[in-house]
Amino acid sequence: MSVKKNFAYSFVLTASGYIFPLLTYPYVSRILGVSGIGICNFIDSIVNYFILFSMMGISTVGIREISQHRDNQMEMSRHFTGLLLLNLISTILAIVALLISMYTIEALFLYRDLLYIGVCKLFFNFFLIEWFYAGVEDFKYITNRSIIVRTIYVILIFAFIKDSGDYKLYYFLTVSTYILNGIINIFYCRKYVSLTFGDIHIRPYIAPFLTTGLYMLITNVYTSFNVTWLGFAAGTIEVGYYSTATKLYTIILALFTALTNVIFPRVTYLYAKGLQDEFWEKIHKVVEVVFAISIPIVITLAIYSSNLIHLLAGNGYEGAYIPFRIIAPIVFLVGYEQVLVIHILMATKHDKQIMRNSIYGAFITILLNILIVSKWGAIGTAIVWLITEATITLLSLKEIYKYTSYRFPFKFLIKTLAFNLPLFIVLYVLKIALPFPDIILLPIIGIIVFSYLIFIQVKYIKNENFIQALTKLRNLPIVH
Repeated sequence: MSVKKNFAYSFVLTASGYIFPLLTYPYVSRILGVSGIGICNFIDSIVNYFILFSMMGISTVGIREISQHRDNQMEMSRHFTGLLLLNLISTILAIVALLISMYTIEALFLYRDLLYIGVCKLFFNFFLIEWFYAGVEDFKYITNRSIIVRTIYVILIFAFIKDSGDYKLYYFLTVSTYILNGIINIFYCRKYVSLTFGDIHIRPYIAPFLTTGLYMLITNVYTSFNVTWLGFAAGTIEVGYYSTATKLYTIILALFTALTNVIFPRVTYLYAKGLQDEFWEKIHKVVEVVFAISIPIVITLAIYSSNLIHLLAGNGYEGAYIPFRIIAPIVFLVGYEQVLVIHILMATKHDKQIMRNSIYGAFITILLNILIVSKWGAIGTAIVWLITEATITLLSLKEIYKYTSYRFPFKFLIKTLAFNLPLFIVLYVLKIALPFPDIILLPIIGIIVFSYLIFIQVKYIKNENFIQALTKLRNLPIVH
């Protein structure tokens, strides 16, 4: 399958992973209330940590090994069996650790019914083997299967979740998507491989499995640890506020990330081939597009935070308004941070510096969580996340300054901010002047922001990189 079609399937898969939850979240948040949502997200954040321990670096190692041997079915089957055995061992250890935690940590014992459901998620996550399908590049299968399962999930949510006491059923239905996907995947993989125990070795995989996994665990500390700590320190109600505040953000960031990847898929290749001019040209292109798109988004999120949360979750989530406004700049920070870390530091093989920065980020997150979250709740957690991402961005920029001639584009940033100042004024006036319900107001605002963004970038700033990005998006192949 061509690279363009693979990207098209991958784009649809990524988008559906956030669009489908957006279809159900306004409904379940109103039915379950902030308490039910908070409990489910708190428990799921804990279970996801054990999933991280069970998976470690299997995704990276698995994709690498399967892709290298996909032309030889016997070799691919041998490596698949070895990787699966290693993952089975780590999954069993993670399940045992979770069961022990359930009965030794008092705060978790209260939610053991939900945690038993979480054990099912942890177990069937082993059968997902998404790394295998990515290795053989069967993105069509992954996308089609995921959309079918997610559609069934949406139907079941609207059919069975009826009152605030259904939060356990809601969590079970959510976990059931892992169960169904895992069962389908493990049977479908027989099309490519078969288990073979004649000549398998897991020792060669252990080191990369652990080292890559350690990096992922450290990174996860300053992305997901916040929810878990917030639940312990301030209670599940605050988790409900924070989870709601971050829900829309994660959707925006996922689609935003997909857009940056469209513009700039081959920087590692350019650097490896010594094509330095082309490499840095790509870097400057993607940075300008990130700035051009993220700044209007941040302005819109900051001004219409209460309207967006109210439309998404309904009444009772007023405690999410301020956290949502605090995390709005993270759209800009993470967009730029991805360029610095993934497209520059990783492409130029500065892995040690990335790991060191991740450790600093994890330390800052843990320290700030301990200091302020118990007092400030969801607002404190939002502040922690903002400070951590800003720190990682600055540390990454500092490393790049040491090894390259790249410098932060202050002039382009000031130019972009200046051209977006009228947008800020217009949006603020419209928020006061238009007495429309959120469901009518926000689409109007969206059209205004999108139109203004294109008009300014094309007609006044004349951002060729932005124009090129729009052209590439328009020429994406249609998925059949």
